[in-house]
Amino acid sequence: MKKYLTFGHSFLCILVLTLTGCSVFDKSFGFRGPIVVTIATKDGKQPEAPFLIKSAHVEYGGHGGSGHRMGYLYERIGDANQPILFPREHLDLKYPNAYALIHFEVYHPMYHINYSSAGFAPSKADDPIPFTVEVLPLEAVLARIEKEAERASLAMEQLAPDSSEYYRQSSFFEEARYSLGTLVSQHIYSIKTDYLPVLPKEIQKAVREKYNPIFKELYYRYPETDCWNSVTCQEQIKKPRVYEYNGL
Repeated sequence: MKKYLTFGHSFLCILVLTLTGCSVFDKSFGFRGPIVVTIATKDGKQPEAPFLIKSAHVEYGGHGGSGHRMGYLYERIGDANQPILFPREHLDLKYPNAYALIHFEVYHPMYHINYSSAGFAPSKADDPIPFTVEVLPLEAVLARIEKEAERASLAMEQLAPDSSEYYRQSSFFEEARYSLGTLVSQHIYSIKTDYLPVLPKEIQKAVREKYNPIFKELYYRYPETDCWNSVTCQEQIKKPRVYEYNGL
C-alpha cells in the first residue's frame, strides 16, 4: 500500500510541475530582470538634464480597483538613448512563473511625464530584457491641446450664441483651456516633488537655474486651475494667471 501511495504522490508532483511550467531546478522561478530600459525621445533630441525612471511591481485590485505596489521599487537616472539597468529580483507573486506587471514612470523637465507598464516573464540571470519608453516633448502636448481650444473658439465665431452647437463648442473650448492650465501646474509640481529630490545636489542646482525661467513663462502662458465652481472657472480659464509663480 505504501508503494502505491509513493507512486501517487510522485505522479501528483510531476503533474503540478508540468502545469506550472517550472521545475525545482528552474533558476528563473519567481525572478524578473535584469530589465534594460531605453528612453527614446519623440523629437530625437538628447537633452542635457537627465531623465528619472521610477519602477514598481504592480498588482491591480479586484473589480478594476487601483494598483498596489508590491515591490521592485527602484529609482534610476540616465540619458536618452542610453541603456538604464534595473536589477534582477525575486518577486513574491501568487504564481511565481506568471507574467509580472512592472510599471515605469519617466520624468524630465521638458518632456511629458510618461507612465508605461508591461508584463515580464521569468528571466534567467544572464538574459537582460530590453524595454523602450518613448517620451513626448511637453511643448508638443501643449500645442495639441492649444489647437483643440483654437478650433473650438473658431467654430463658436460661426455659430449663433444661443444655439446648442455653440454651447457644445464652448464646452470643448473651456475643457481644453482648463487642461492647459492643469497640465502645466501638475508638471511643475511633479518636477519639484518627484524629480528634483532624487538628483544629486549639483544637478538640482543646474536644473533649477535652467528651467525656472522656462517654467515661469509656461505658468503665465495658461489660465488658473483653482476654480472652486463652474461659474468662476468659466471666467478664470479665459484670463492669464494672477497668482505668483513659486518656482522650483
